[in-house]
Amino acid sequence: MKGWWIFFLCSFSLFLAAEETVYPVSTRRYTYYSGTWGVFDLEVDLPRNGQEQKPYMIYIHGGGWQHGDRDVFKNHSIYMAERGIAGIRISYPLINQGGTFRRVMQLIEESVSFIHKHEGEWKLDSSRFGFCGASAGAHLAAMAAMKTGGCRLLVDMAGAYNLLDTKEGDFPAPAIKEKFIQAVDSSDLRRASALFHIPDRNIPACLFMHGTKDKVIDYRQSLNFEAALKKKGGLAETILYEHVDHGVNSRTNKELFEKVSNDMYLFCQSVFSRKRIACAGNSITYGYLTSSFEETYPYKLQKLLGKEFEVRNFGVPGAAVQFDKFTTYSKTKVYAEMKLFKPDVIILKLGTNDSRPDEWTNEDFFYADYLRLVRKMKNISDRVYLCYPIPPFGSRWKQRDVILRTKVMKIIKRVAKEEKLPVIDLYHTDMADSMYYFPDGIHPTSKGYTIMANSVYNNL
Repeated sequence: MKGWWIFFLCSFSLFLAAEETVYPVSTRRYTYYSGTWGVFDLEVDLPRNGQEQKPYMIYIHGGGWQHGDRDVFKNHSIYMAERGIAGIRISYPLINQGGTFRRVMQLIEESVSFIHKHEGEWKLDSSRFGFCGASAGAHLAAMAAMKTGGCRLLVDMAGAYNLLDTKEGDFPAPAIKEKFIQAVDSSDLRRASALFHIPDRNIPACLFMHGTKDKVIDYRQSLNFEAALKKKGGLAETILYEHVDHGVNSRTNKELFEKVSNDMYLFCQSVFSRKRIACAGNSITYGYLTSSFEETYPYKLQKLLGKEFEVRNFGVPGAAVQFDKFTTYSKTKVYAEMKLFKPDVIILKLGTNDSRPDEWTNEDFFYADYLRLVRKMKNISDRVYLCYPIPPFGSRWKQRDVILRTKVMKIIKRVAKEEKLPVIDLYHTDMADSMYYFPDGIHPTSKGYTIMANSVYNNL
């Protein structure tokens, strides 16, 4: 681990050094959508800090879905851009322009696609982006963050995240819910509440900012969403500002603006500077049969490495190396999401599904497909670790175990040597005991995952 920490500390020192510089900012406007619903623009605030790729935030303004425009977040976006984090401020249709929740969410998707297409031109880093919103925009930003692949973080100010839990007089009022959410019953409100859309894996880091005197949206909305995110393994925190009302994103109160903007910047800086580790694999990596994300090896590895690292779980149940067998890993949506993540390190653990006797073809085919996959991984990250599969438990898997030991592992070793990559040996004979497995003999219990996590940690 020593080499890792030296690498990390040097990188972090450079990031902190950049914090001392305030960059000039240029602003450009683009039309991201022109069609049936109207014409909608976005403005890009870019720090002029050389050729490096920049992290960025997508800002979604508030105004009760009835008022507001891109300029609501202009000062915040420029503050961040001056410190190296670019900003994109989007417009969307308000209620009097035919805006509805579903339509606005579709347009946010359109804006994200437009941004991705121009990341190269604007020198943006596709692996380091997040959303920021305030009030009604915080509701939209939270929904977008929970549903957008590759999103790293969310910063929200005075938002509502559970529309089923609003008191009389709170935003949104029943008439607004009916017009914008088009809510007929509680199921519609649930579908429009970010608290019920937290993903099972790879949750964006979240910062919530709320005034304790907010009479429009109760600050407990932020605390409750924070608790729900943490319950599912997410990194989340809430900053409560004493004696501050609903205008926590104030542009006119200079002292409050500086405090809120600095808190936002420090959070984004800390998340965007984390070293990224991707755990690629099958249902064993995913954590199939576990009762909690806390039992999986990627989560345990995250705990071992600490907050300076971000470990994401890219396991796909049923995934295999071989083409046209089961679910070919490189053809999955999760594989595409991992590419967006741009990990600094990939831990590749596949081969268990390929060892099924009725599906095993021959060594030449597996070698060709495994080599192809490994080279794809090397194109994504400079540091790739290959893993021997864990041993299956029980007499029913003896034939499969033979294929793993005499064929799969032999080919992994061969490819590792040819591609000059390290191998993490997860085939621990002492793990071949019932106490480390669920009854199926393939998927580990929490104790088995602890052994896996420690092995990966020690090899890093």
